[in-house]
Amino acid sequence: MKDPYQILGVPRDATADQVRRAYRARALRLHPDRAGGDPGRMAELNAAHDEIQAALARGESSPRGGHAGSSHGRTRAATAHRAAAAHRSASEADRARLRALAGALRDMDRILRTFPRRVERALERLEGDPYDLDEAGRFSDLTGELAGKLATVTSKLGACEAPGELHARVGHVEQGLRQLEDAFESWGRYARFLDLDALVEGREILVAAMDWLDEVVPGTMAALEQALGQEVRG
Repeated sequence: MKDPYQILGVPRDATADQVRRAYRARALRLHPDRAGGDPGRMAELNAAHDEIQAALARGESSPRGGHAGSSHGRTRAATAHRAAAAHRSASEADRARLRALAGALRDMDRILRTFPRRVERALERLEGDPYDLDEAGRFSDLTGELAGKLATVTSKLGACEAPGELHARVGHVEQGLRQLEDAFESWGRYARFLDLDALVEGREILVAAMDWLDEVVPGTMAALEQALGQEVRG
């Protein structure tokens, strides 16, 4: 087959729209239903049009197999293929980061669903006798366990490279988690010294931190779900 670009009369860097316009102009003259039409040349025109459009759809600037004088087109096609492969690789890396972020947020969400109530129940037991060493010890064990779990989540979030708008949203979530760390620190002072002020202070920080997280976590989850195209909460 002849060079399809010569058949259509378009340059090798022609766009899809330019190819279509050139095809239509020639088809008006060559179509067999018109006076003076040429079925053979019309078939050739159709084949040339299809071949070029298929090449453009693949990101190439010349059809596969090439033609005389088309080495520049083949070079451009190879460049386009490499660019497309790099884009796919970047997209896959972005999605991998988003999936890692989703996993960290799911872990955090599971903890936050239960731990405030567990702490509140422990605090209610302490109200009867905050100097009860056995109860104080159980409270210390509980808060130590929860502090360790949240520290793991905080570490995971810090390791995730959240893109764009999600970066700021994740920063807000981390801010709330840092407030919770302050609550655990206060409870640690209570456990060491039976400091009732520290016990109350930790409770106040817990309430403020949870109010903040209740505000910022849903928006972060929604933005992540939109970026991933799937549900994140589990």
